[in-house]
Amino acid sequence: MPAYSQKTADAIAESGIPMSADSAPPSPERLTPEQRASLAELIGAAKPATAKLLNAFGEAVRDCREHEHPKGEDFHCLNLAAWMGERAALVLRRLLDAEASVERLERQAEFWETAARKNGELYAAAENQRDEARESLSFLERNTLPELRRTIQHHEDGKKRWRDRAEKAEPERDALQERLHQIALAKVWTNEDRKKFVFVEDIARPLFGLDAEAGDAS
Repeated sequence: MPAYSQKTADAIAESGIPMSADSAPPSPERLTPEQRASLAELIGAAKPATAKLLNAFGEAVRDCREHEHPKGEDFHCLNLAAWMGERAALVLRRLLDAEASVERLERQAEFWETAARKNGELYAAAENQRDEARESLSFLERNTLPELRRTIQHHEDGKKRWRDRAEKAEPERDALQERLHQIALAKVWTNEDRKKFVFVEDIARPLFGLDAEAGDAS
């Protein structure tokens, strides 16, 4: 695409004016930041030209070009040139502001292009992370969760076995405590040598876990 904008080219094409790449308007040389600073210093505190003034400039340029030029002094052109010269600083200020705006817009466009590219990269990365998360979730549902459920069930079964054993052990503990209590209640005798003793019959039943009827029968 030539240096002129596509919008301008489309407008010329719609007007029916033939145009080739050779007839395209050349791209104006952009002022450098140093040149803009130097020019701004030269024109001083001039305000940018208004649209009305720019239109008047165009009319003055046209009048200089199209009026009948005398052979001697052309006071009409001199007057127009003097009028434009007095107001040239305003036009130059508008030019500087326009170039500064273009540069700023170009930086913004570059920023947003970079941001869009990064957003695309971030979106692609987010999609990859989403796919990885889905795969991890699928693996978790297929393998990890069933294994955890089996482990939990195994521990639950183990807890139940220990609970059953504990429930069975409690009566046994109570019976042993009772036997020890009965042994402690056995009568202690003292012989002529002042030695203490108990009869086997008195501790046999609690010692061997026999009930009273079984002890009597023996």
